Amino acid sequence: MKNSFFEKNLHRLDTFGAKWIGYVTDKEYVTQRKTASLGMPCPVLKKVFTAENDVREASLLCSAYGLYVVYLNGVRVNDSVFDPGFTQYDVRVQAQVYDVAGLLNKGENVLTVYLGDGWYTGNVGWDGRGCFGDYPLAFLCCLYGSYTDGRQLMLVSDESFTATKSEIVYSDMQMGECVDARLVPQDRFAVESDGKWENVVIVVKPMETLWLQSDPPVRVGACLHPKQITHPDAATTIYDFGQNMSGFVNAVINASAGTKIRLRHGEMLYDDGTLYVENLRLSTQTDVYIASGEPDEVFCPRFTFHGFRYMELTVEEGELVSFEPTVNAVWNDLAPAGEISCDHPMVNQLISNILWGQRSNFISVPTDCPQRNERLGWSGDAQVFCKSACYNMDALEFYKKWLRDLRDGQYECGIYRDVAPKVWDIGGGSPAWADAGIIVPYMLYLFYKDTEIIYENLSSMKRWVDFMEQEALSKFGKLTRIDDGYGDWLAIGENSYTQKSLIGTAFFAYSARLLSEMCGIVEDAEGQAHYTKLSEDVTRTFFAEFYDEDGKTKCNSQTSYLLPLKFELAQGEMEEKIAGHLKESVLAADTHLTTGFVGVSYLLPVLCDIGAADLAYTLLLNDTYPSWGYSIKNGATTIWERWNSYTKEDGFGDIGMNSFNHYSLGSVCEWMYGYMAGIRLTMDNAGFDRVIIQPCVDPQRRIRQVSASHQTRHGKVSVSYTVGEDGVRFKVVTPLADSVFVYPDGREEELAVGENILYFAM
Repeated sequence: MKNSFFEKNLHRLDTFGAKWIGYVTDKEYVTQRKTASLGMPCPVLKKVFTAENDVREASLLCSAYGLYVVYLNGVRVNDSVFDPGFTQYDVRVQAQVYDVAGLLNKGENVLTVYLGDGWYTGNVGWDGRGCFGDYPLAFLCCLYGSYTDGRQLMLVSDESFTATKSEIVYSDMQMGECVDARLVPQDRFAVESDGKWENVVIVVKPMETLWLQSDPPVRVGACLHPKQITHPDAATTIYDFGQNMSGFVNAVINASAGTKIRLRHGEMLYDDGTLYVENLRLSTQTDVYIASGEPDEVFCPRFTFHGFRYMELTVEEGELVSFEPTVNAVWNDLAPAGEISCDHPMVNQLISNILWGQRSNFISVPTDCPQRNERLGWSGDAQVFCKSACYNMDALEFYKKWLRDLRDGQYECGIYRDVAPKVWDIGGGSPAWADAGIIVPYMLYLFYKDTEIIYENLSSMKRWVDFMEQEALSKFGKLTRIDDGYGDWLAIGENSYTQKSLIGTAFFAYSARLLSEMCGIVEDAEGQAHYTKLSEDVTRTFFAEFYDEDGKTKCNSQTSYLLPLKFELAQGEMEEKIAGHLKESVLAADTHLTTGFVGVSYLLPVLCDIGAADLAYTLLLNDTYPSWGYSIKNGATTIWERWNSYTKEDGFGDIGMNSFNHYSLGSVCEWMYGYMAGIRLTMDNAGFDRVIIQPCVDPQRRIRQVSASHQTRHGKVSVSYTVGEDGVRFKVVTPLADSVFVYPDGREEELAVGENILYFAM
């Protein structure tokens, strides 16, 4: 998307005098905006211009406060959706650049733009509309190029554009889109106009906030067809697409003029086959289409998406002759980086659920859920899943963009917000959530060895850790975190509660240590020394406050033992004692997990590290509540938000917070790649500069075949193994000569470039 026509330096843009333009389609509505939920009619903008010769090259830069879809001579320019993306609009607004030379004609041309509310002024989070700004929506563009005779071609957005109402009666990311096909401006792509077009207005918006998008855009990633069609009653049709996802319908419709159809979207069905929508809260996820009466008309929303597996069709007026839907599933178009599978069907379904959860929630920002009135970039969720995400996809630029959002919303005192972009009155500083500002850059460096990620975030990271230190000393006189935040969010079962101050202090020590390591990487010796000492001082306070001499905590939760082991805070005899308590806590829960968002990604890796691989595999393979397998046994095709989002005994969970498409509990994926398959990644081999293959085979042989690969910056690494009666046969393919295989008994063997066959007797 980068283009030398427009770049001043790095991402800053030259717009050649373009102006922000807009159009108010309903002036009376603007005064009622705070109480309305659906929005105004979407405008369509138009500009007729002349190309004086054949065009050699041409690029079109576009941006908007709101969302845009742009056409040249009736051909859609952006194959992406929801441009320009979700950002902290008062600090940064993204722009995109498209190569349009092949769409321009010698002579007259027509540029047409549809605008939608999007995240800018539509419903965001749970507090309604207008979080970032009001109407009118604003659009900016610059068409720059050259003719074959060497002369320049330029067109910029200004007062000469015209506008009118489009056929989109309203559009909202959460509520849905209503299209009245009878209102389509038939001349929107035509050189001539019918006289209904009015002048645009100039909208006062800053230019210095423009930022060229660097991460892959959101695109249609898959088209799904109905797997089953049912009729719970005479007036209702339910389409089951077989997969929970984020997307929107693309339907071919034949109906009489004025026929009104309503499409509701949901993740689950009740036992009677009707649509379950109570968990959507105030989000309606409902599209409305009013037919024009033309044959084979197509309904495909431009400015909304839904989180769903099931779609409910009802005909409210008129006669529907035929309705043939597919669904466009959408996500940021990140390159696949990994594949993993095994011989256990439930685990393979879990892998699929994790991947679809990632796809569904990677829409401009790493969201918590794609369906209810939330869909926010929660920092805790983002950091918990970051390592899993990078094993699955090339996520560097995606997370870099989100870290800019996180920095853009950071408080002056150094506190990171709990969501990025920041919305409404959601605060910050919560342990494990705000610490994403440290953990995510560290994880990205591990995978990609990109020092730019450290340099970009270094001063911001220091501000956060310095704030924790100053607050602790000023409020408590000791290096501990206060008892606040979300704790081990959605931990479940007896003895699952972990003190919030324990979690906060553990993450304080961890963040300081990670920051010290990153300071060392960029040769900031002073910072490295300071934060190393700080981490050591916090660690001493941590054990003095929360652990007795036997390494036991008052809460006795799994997470309270995981944190000091995972964060390498415990050493020597204390480490052994805590490891013993962790194993006891798992057995005390009938060999089930009780962790929430904070502890879940650490559980299986730590169990393997302390020699309890049999417990790790038992937790993985459980299908009784609570477990990953329990959700799969009950039909899950994505990761649930809660272990008890649905149970046979109690039915659906608390409708106040019950998403069936959250990726956080799917962070077990990093264990699958790093331990089950053995593609390890630590600071010792950051960027996979040294490939370390260290499989942790199921001691009970419940999983006998594993295959995995990961695309590193040096090439693809792949591992496969088969467990036989007497031992394990491994095949490893590595692109690097500096590679090592670590056998289950700890022996190491150097690997050759290419294919290696190894055997381990069990």
